[in-house]
Amino acid sequence: MTITSTTAVARRSHDIKRALAWTILTVAGACAVAYLSLANVSGVTKNADGSCCDVEFINGSWWNLAFALGYPVYRAARASYWLAPAAVLVATVVQLYVADTVVGRYAESGWGDGLESLSYFWAVLMGLFFTSAAVAGGVVSVLKRRRERPDHVGAMTE
Repeated sequence: MTITSTTAVARRSHDIKRALAWTILTVAGACAVAYLSLANVSGVTKNADGSCCDVEFINGSWWNLAFALGYPVYRAARASYWLAPAAVLVATVVQLYVADTVVGRYAESGWGDGLESLSYFWAVLMGLFFTSAAVAGGVVSVLKRRRERPDHVGAMTE
């Protein structure tokens, strides 16, 4: 017979709520960074002398801010490592959408030369970073729970 304490159930419920909150923060942050990095661009502009054009279809400074999403992903994994894949998936899919939008903008404008496809590499790199943050959070969570749990609590047999 297995006995589960009400304290453990309450703690698990609290951890899931915390993980959901961090996941929602990840979604909001990923969408905000995507919007800012795609909206704050100049597009194709002529230089002052009229000789050539500057092309900007993504604001790299804002897009690099997406690496900061590793922290809420880490916290979500620390709260509940079962919900961490959702946070990683959301953060990565949004960054892949940003890369796809950039490639589409270059293709529509006629300024693309094929190198804009490397933006997918940047999005995949972000996805790997989010995955490593989630793994680190999950490992810390498991080690913390093992340290807090005495050996005699959790399962009692008759």
